Amino acid sequence: MGVWDVYEDRINNSGATKREAFLKRERRTLNTKVKDSLSYQTVTVYTQDNSYNISSEEAQKKAFIQDVSIINSDNLDEKTLITLPGEDMDCGNIIYWDYFATRLADSRLIKVA
Repeated sequence: MGVWDVYEDRINNSGATKREAFLKRERRTLNTKVKDSLSYQTVTVYTQDNSYNISSEEAQKKAFIQDVSIINSDNLDEKTLITLPGEDMDCGNIIYWDYFATRLADSRLIKVA
């Protein structure tokens, strides 16, 4: 490796562009620090196909566990869910946590790709 290759590797370590560097930094921050937040919750997600009867055996089999950060708003019926990088959540899913349930009614999720 020449001097230029070493220099290029150091520059590209955090990202080739400012945008890539920002996204990489945000992913790293979310993966490490969000777990210490009070809004961090482990939730059970029921898919949209079975949201009409979540107590059925089929719905229980298709349900999955996901880690999210749940942020309250001034409107008590509205929550902001922030998923960890690389995890997606579909609209229409029912999300259970701490004996509360909410239906994800629209796609206003904050998501880092």
